[in-house]
Amino acid sequence: MKERYKQFFEDIPNNIKKEFISYAKEIFDNFKKYYPNFDKLDFSDTKVKNKIMFQVMQTISTMGMDENNPNYKNLKKFFPKNFNKDLIGNGSGNMYDSMWWQLADKQKENIVKNIYN
Repeated sequence: MKERYKQFFEDIPNNIKKEFISYAKEIFDNFKKYYPNFDKLDFSDTKVKNKIMFQVMQTISTMGMDENNPNYKNLKKFFPKNFNKDLIGNGSGNMYDSMWWQLADKQKENIVKNIYN
């Protein structure tokens, strides 16, 4: 990891970082279950890896939306079985002041990169 980005990842409290990583890994596993040809993708290709990472980040972001939101309904099948919605959305309809949305994009990327470990 580049030194200048290392600080971004280290600023997140360890327990929250682990929780987000577990969400990302479970979402990744749910993609595998839902799409039969998922294992045939070439994960050595950077474009493929980036696209999957973006989809996982988008899914985590959607977890904080209202349950009546169409995006929430469409992606619910990929959500982790149990997740702390307070980390993703504050429950009052404004998800942008939650822990997930306070993270910089680079922090989110570093969390989601762990799906490939």
